[in-house]
Amino acid sequence: MNRFTNYICRLIYDYLIVKAFYRGILIIGIILSASSVRLAAQDDTSINRQVWVMGLFNWKINEKWVFNEDINFQRLLSTPSFTRILTRSQINYQINGISSLHAGIIFSYTFDEENGDLLELSPWLGTKLRWPSFWRMNFVHYIRAEERNRLELGGEDSWTSVWRLRYRLGTEIPLNHAAITDNTFYGIAAYEYFSNETGSTETFLIPATHRFDIGIGYSPGYRTRYEVIAVFLDTRDEATDKFDFTSAILFLRWRQNFNWQ
Repeated sequence: MNRFTNYICRLIYDYLIVKAFYRGILIIGIILSASSVRLAAQDDTSINRQVWVMGLFNWKINEKWVFNEDINFQRLLSTPSFTRILTRSQINYQINGISSLHAGIIFSYTFDEENGDLLELSPWLGTKLRWPSFWRMNFVHYIRAEERNRLELGGEDSWTSVWRLRYRLGTEIPLNHAAITDNTFYGIAAYEYFSNETGSTETFLIPATHRFDIGIGYSPGYRTRYEVIAVFLDTRDEATDKFDFTSAILFLRWRQNFNWQ
């Protein structure tokens, strides 16, 4: 009897896993379909398509401190294309159960066929607030100030530096469990705003940007996550311009935790 009960429970569990997976695929399909209509409505040559691949690694030092390191590969698929290699080091301090402080630095190198190679070194400071939480959703607010230091190797070989603010609001929604645990599929949704560097009406060195993320992830255990995310960017180069849809990105991310009990 116990074996039969376990067998039935396992069938139900497997059914829920598959159902959650296809539910997530359906959600992404709807979003991508809506986005394709928007793509078709714009001049196709104005949209760049990219692929991003990231490995994100977290080391828990103690109950207060966590060190993160991620490695990114970014490729523009259109012509002329570029390839960017990026690493990001970050230290996090947990203030309490819902808030934390963050500091880090980005090093990136861009191989650009059209404009010449670009070297970038960018430190930042930020804070996260995990609030509110209801149903299965936990919202995370992330605000940070970053300094973008760029060296254009194909031009005058001179450094340029600008400051800007970023604000991100995101959540992850478990699909087949009440929380993200072993064998959990989950939805991903986020919005982020990147300010221009000065607020001036002149041409921005780095465009002001709206970023939208929608995706699905899978967690086989609390140490590991795999995610497929569609990223869409609206940008403008001047304060007097309107925002235009400029980038559609396939973002593949692997997240791995170490020293987590």
